[in-house]
Amino acid sequence: MEIVDALLQGQRGRRLLWEFMTVGEDESQTDFSPHPLHEAMYYASTGIDGLQYRGLESSDVIVEIERTVREGAEKLAELLERTELFEVKHCMLQSALESSVDAAMYWQPPYGQEFVLASPILSVQLERIAKHIAASGQIDYWFDPLDMAAQHRVNFDIAGSLAPGTDKKRTGLESLIAWKDHVLRTEMRDARENQSLPIGNFGGEWWSAPNMYLEETCGEFATAQPVGLICVEDGFGWEKSNHKISRHTP
Repeated sequence: MEIVDALLQGQRGRRLLWEFMTVGEDESQTDFSPHPLHEAMYYASTGIDGLQYRGLESSDVIVEIERTVREGAEKLAELLERTELFEVKHCMLQSALESSVDAAMYWQPPYGQEFVLASPILSVQLERIAKHIAASGQIDYWFDPLDMAAQHRVNFDIAGSLAPGTDKKRTGLESLIAWKDHVLRTEMRDARENQSLPIGNFGGEWWSAPNMYLEETCGEFATAQPVGLICVEDGFGWEKSNHKISRHTP
């Protein structure tokens, strides 16, 4: 897949393109100067979020959301067209990626910014930004094959007291088999114990739970900084981490 297409097709890529422009706007303006890109997105996205709180079941609300998205996207497209593309710097790309990952909440419905950035009205301007970033060559390595020699394991501790990391004794396959066995036993137990109880829906294991049993690793930026130190999805504001290089053999 071409880099430009990859950046345009998903929510995180489109958000990265947007964040790149707002980071550039921040660098080019003083604290008290107008920030038209920030302001236009703020009013458009908060308007959409406010409408969502009223419930998507109402046809009137859906129509109003569509109108707000269209008007917001038209305003942003006009602003982006008049905005000169900023010099591509590693620090700007890293900041944009950090913000994009931090905003990822896949278990939630799309929110205001995601609605606006997905609008076809913005596609031309987002493609312009994507081509500009791709032409710099500074994110080519993001799309390289996995480098097994440059993998890092980053653990955050909410309490702030970091225990030394312990090596897992099971292989990835063994961990997945153990997870499957655990989930099947749990579901059979729940079916047996809850089938006669009038409690309606009840919770259980998340289907994505295998990641608790596997060693999660991340690559590194061009500066050799582990990506997982700053790019954290739905983080809790951790300030301490336990980090080690993870050695893997094919």
